[in-house]
Amino acid sequence: MTGKICTVNVADIAEYPTQLGATCKLLNVYGINAYSDTEESIMQKLVESVDNPDDFEICKSSSRCGAFWVKYQQGVTPFIDREKIQLRESGGNYWVAEGKHRTCMAMRCGAKTIEAEVVHSLHSPGERMIPSIGNAGEYCFEWVLNRKKFATGSVPVLWMNLPTHLYDENFPVDGILILDERFDTRGELKEVAPGISYSVKKEKVGLLRTKKTVAVKVKIIKDHYKTRIWLMRMELKKIRKIERLPLVSDADTLYRTGCWREHHQAKTAHTYFPTALKG
Repeated sequence: MTGKICTVNVADIAEYPTQLGATCKLLNVYGINAYSDTEESIMQKLVESVDNPDDFEICKSSSRCGAFWVKYQQGVTPFIDREKIQLRESGGNYWVAEGKHRTCMAMRCGAKTIEAEVVHSLHSPGERMIPSIGNAGEYCFEWVLNRKKFATGSVPVLWMNLPTHLYDENFPVDGILILDERFDTRGELKEVAPGISYSVKKEKVGLLRTKKTVAVKVKIIKDHYKTRIWLMRMELKKIRKIERLPLVSDADTLYRTGCWREHHQAKTAHTYFPTALKG
């Protein structure tokens, strides 16, 4: 990545860099592992600690970040002659590619500008965050499939980012999951991560038991594990009206929280919904 050295307003840097490795003293003091903990946990701590003078003292007590602070107090971008800070720019906002600790200190200590190598993009890099939607709670879904394979009702689409220590074989590490009868739990709630659980129950109904119903419940408590969660509802009557193959982006968002970005949203527009449930 090569670009032009520019003076950048710190206020235009879109967000705190979270890929700080093992050398961030603030995260270490609070027991946050930059490699195994989620981006949401790291981002929350960085944002919350801005107004806490004790946390800022922790940052200054680090030999490296303390040296950065001294330089910023002198109106100088630290070590720019040795190793450039590199930023990606799109739409007037900047994201950090290199120099994450120096940029983090600039944002925390009130520096107005920094000198950085900037690469301008005519198109969004997909890093811009998209807003949270909805509230934690209990969401219920049900659909019926008759003997002619005609389905009615709604199906949940759940997308989560699970760290490796919470890996579940049913859930891709960072994939979109259609919660259907394949995940039958006989109606028992199964916890995926602290505060996030689901249940699936299928049964045959009707006089001749020719209809099959699938009932799904997704339960998300308010203080759930800090990670990306995106819960959607796909109305089967809606996708029957779509002439093309249905996409996950055709579903309605019920709840979304965490560091979701434009490139995640773009993925839903390229992931097909299973046509077996189209009816």
